[in-house]
Amino acid sequence: MSIRERIGPLSPGERAGVRGSMHERGQQMQPRSTEALSANSASLLRGSPHPASKTRPPSPQGRGGAARWAALLVAALTLTACDNMSDQPKLQSQEGSAFFADGQAARPLVAGTVARGHLEEDTVYHTGRVGDQFVAQAPVQVTAALLDRGQDRFVIHCTPCHGQVGAGDGMIVQRGFPQPPTYHQDRLRQAPDGHLFDVITHGYGRMYALGNRIEPADRWAIVTYIRALQASQNVPASQLSDDERAKLDAPRTQSGQEAQAHPATEHK
Repeated sequence: MSIRERIGPLSPGERAGVRGSMHERGQQMQPRSTEALSANSASLLRGSPHPASKTRPPSPQGRGGAARWAALLVAALTLTACDNMSDQPKLQSQEGSAFFADGQAARPLVAGTVARGHLEEDTVYHTGRVGDQFVAQAPVQVTAALLDRGQDRFVIHCTPCHGQVGAGDGMIVQRGFPQPPTYHQDRLRQAPDGHLFDVITHGYGRMYALGNRIEPADRWAIVTYIRALQASQNVPASQLSDDERAKLDAPRTQSGQEAQAHPATEHK
């Protein structure tokens, strides 16, 4: 059964009321005029909220999209600005400059400038001196680890000239380089530790300075190892134990023949 059949026949007055209601509804559904649309667009450009926004909150997706576009715009501007840095006015390394009186672009360090980590307040540790005098003993604690480190650095930096035991017979000496003094002479055995440290730092005679190649801690380790070498080659026989003396006095075999016993001798 249709709605019309259910409602039944309408009177002339009822039909007029229905027509009027439908006419008003059609007026509301007609598109707005051009002036109304222009006014709405102007309000959006000014930032005025749309009437519908009072009842409907803005979409989160819309906010996220605007943020992404803003981020892309900032990134594009940044890349454009950085591209000009390669062409900015600057002076290359070792390039001259008419701005300074000496014509050099590179400027010397200010007097008293100290590199980070090289303040070196402990003058004894970094120079081996107290005033104008060399320190008699190294300002470090002698340990097995220190001797091992000293031996390692000695082999790398010292043996080419001084040899394995400090006798001045290194490989380059064997190939014609002037021979350095042996560590086992009285002058160097009696020299203060600070003197040996200073020679490593600043060089001596034909020996070039190693201060820029060997850190102070390793220089003192080398000094300590040199003292161990000197002691190993100049120990009086009277200070040896019975077992060590027996080994020293025992006969040696050379080329398969019995060699004469080598008696222990004292070294001054």
